[in-house]
Amino acid sequence: MREGMVAAMLVVGACGDPTVTVTVTEADGSRGVFVAYQDGDGPWRAAEASSDTYAFDVSSGRYGVAVWCAAPQYRRVVFDYLTTDELTDLAAFGGCPQTDLTLSGRVFNLADNAQVSWSYAAVTANLNGSYALQGPTGTHDLVATSYQLGGGGRTIDAVVIVRDQTVGGNDSIDVDLDADDRIELDTHDLTVEGELADDFASVSSAFYSAARTSAALSSATGDALTFQALPEDALIDGDRQSSFLQVSGPAVAGQPQRLRTHVAHTETSADRTVELLAATDPPDVSAGPTFTWSPLDGADAYQLSVIQTDGGGAAHDYGGAWSPGYLGADVVLTLPDLSDVDGWDDRVELVDGATMFWSLSARTSNLSLGRLLSAPVAGLEVSTTGWYGSFAP
Repeated sequence: MREGMVAAMLVVGACGDPTVTVTVTEADGSRGVFVAYQDGDGPWRAAEASSDTYAFDVSSGRYGVAVWCAAPQYRRVVFDYLTTDELTDLAAFGGCPQTDLTLSGRVFNLADNAQVSWSYAAVTANLNGSYALQGPTGTHDLVATSYQLGGGGRTIDAVVIVRDQTVGGNDSIDVDLDADDRIELDTHDLTVEGELADDFASVSSAFYSAARTSAALSSATGDALTFQALPEDALIDGDRQSSFLQVSGPAVAGQPQRLRTHVAHTETSADRTVELLAATDPPDVSAGPTFTWSPLDGADAYQLSVIQTDGGGAAHDYGGAWSPGYLGADVVLTLPDLSDVDGWDDRVELVDGATMFWSLSARTSNLSLGRLLSAPVAGLEVSTTGWYGSFAP
């Protein structure tokens, strides 16, 4: 699931063609965010910007939007292919991770293991309780979790949230896992319907604070799945939690592996029953790469992710979605070629000769297509069925 930060509003241009307006809500000079568009099957072009807002006209009824950025060890391209009839509101991109500061401190009363989370960054505390992580400046929550490992999973003992901490540079924040406001989590059962005999199931949970910090919670595997979540009285407006079910098929060397998932984003949590989407045949993967797949009845979108690592260790992450309306009858997916766009950064290009690790899924949700492609909100549930594997160019 993408944490989107781009909103696109559909309006009508002066010449009668629809105009798509893209607003990058966290674009600034340090993030290096760029936006391009494609009208139908035409060339990709740089979108004109006014401050953090980009706009382009669409005459064909079909369009693509791509947003990219480059950080020292991370290159990212996010794209969507849609029709002008399908969406009036789209969120698609969150920018590259920034490491503007080193946040450090001590975790006191550490009995087992502890993880400290700040914004999207997380680190395991040392045995003496000290921690240090790289993250962004700003106002976020510091979340510390005390946990135990065993049985192929992770069990949370307690969570401490230090809310609304504003950090403008290198700083230190201490946290006490035995504080009076420590939170003990509730445990919920997860029942899975539609598993195959050779499937392997796991579930994990996470907490997303109102001040934009994400923290991993529990994980479990096996036949009797459970997940942990914060109780209602520990939450404030804007907090969100999720349970993520992953059901994998058997692993065969050199072959793609089946994967079906379900994620539920909620405010409060309870026992859940999940009915999986039907398993599918694997896609055909050919040079390019090009992915050819059979359509899934009822799919709201098809999503493809391709990740490579370059010689300097930087990750090159391409990910995007195609709507059924854009694709028509055939599901044939290729990555966009943005190399001729003004403003293109060569550092973001795919790495010649490097192995591509890919995942492909058909996705359905209980909310709109626009919400499926947006930053998650409480109430959103998404199911996927697909495959993942690797491709050597």
